[in-house]
Amino acid sequence: MSLYAQLLISDKKFYQMLRYELNGLGIEILGKVNSNQNKIAYVIADLDTCKTDDLKNISGPTVLIGFSNSESGELEDSKQRCAYYLHRPFLMSDFRKIFDGSDIKTLKKSSENRSSTSSVNLRSARLEIDEKNHSAVFGDEIFPLSEYEFSVLSRLISRRGEVVSREEIQKLLGFSEGNMGDVYICHLRRKIDNKLGLKLIYTVRGKGYMLK
Repeated sequence: MSLYAQLLISDKKFYQMLRYELNGLGIEILGKVNSNQNKIAYVIADLDTCKTDDLKNISGPTVLIGFSNSESGELEDSKQRCAYYLHRPFLMSDFRKIFDGSDIKTLKKSSENRSSTSSVNLRSARLEIDEKNHSAVFGDEIFPLSEYEFSVLSRLISRRGEVVSREEIQKLLGFSEGNMGDVYICHLRRKIDNKLGLKLIYTVRGKGYMLK
């Protein structure tokens, strides 16, 4: 399957660097993703300069990858829209790992499953923790988790329906500074929410996160 990417990046040097990497991976650069075409594409956006409306208008079978060098909570809504989020500076090897093709297959499968799965089945399923296998379970889907991902999700599940503050997550992970709690929330959303095509982990603005 051919892969395509659209770059929403105003930094010309950074644009050219990513373009070079993508071309090396055999990914064609599009001026604009046409949702009317049967193409699965990556949209790569600089959240620091990209307009919110540009992200809202993205449609069709796309995988949104965002990055920024800001710690501002104002970008939280934009980060939530991303299947992948990278904080600048990041290793180019981490950037290349995204384009192994597996996420495209998962995106197609998720889309097909959403159209064939009844809303009754979705409502009856609950996200649970499998302690023995160190994973998350939702219906028939199993999601292997890292140690930190498992810790964060376990806390959210134990407090299901309640807000878990960012400070509590940071303390749980053993970090006193930075935004590592937010990073692992993004990891969980990428692994679970995005692949299921459901929104399970919610942001409560100014307070923290909640599992519904």
